[in-house]
Amino acid sequence: MMVKDDGSVRYFTTREAARLQGLPDSYHFPRSWTESMRQLGNAVPVDLARWVLLAERVLAAEGIHEGELTLAFVDEADMAELNEEHMGESYATDVLSFPLDADSAVAVGEMRGIDAAPVLLGDVVVCPSVALANAPDHAGVLDDELALLIVHGVLHVLGHDHAALDDTTQMQARER
Repeated sequence: MMVKDDGSVRYFTTREAARLQGLPDSYHFPRSWTESMRQLGNAVPVDLARWVLLAERVLAAEGIHEGELTLAFVDEADMAELNEEHMGESYATDVLSFPLDADSAVAVGEMRGIDAAPVLLGDVVVCPSVALANAPDHAGVLDDELALLIVHGVLHVLGHDHAALDDTTQMQARER
């Protein structure tokens, strides 16, 4: 909303709110006005190209030079829904990973060189608004928190885990 000099208020249209978030005018809102405005209001702007490049660099550092990885940024409502559906937890978390063709980094390595359809590595889903809330107590600032979450999520897609202490130590070393 915009507060005018005289104190009156004018609410933004969906299109105006989308422009403020950097969405192109050609962007189509698949939901109602209310739902679209709620999502835009929850939006934390992210530099998508920067985070895609980081994910690609993590894959390369892990020896993965081919394959498809989806990196998605969602609002708290969508993240809570995913977390409930897949993890049985009824809250929005910061990152979820969904491995697909590759159950482990070893399996991905074995698939390299095979003439076949592209390897579908999996999905990494990040909730920037949760990352923003967690950043002061975790990585410090939003950019560092997002970077940590993306690296963490990609490593999970590649089969790394932190269930045991040794695994946690190895994963934390890789995250650096």
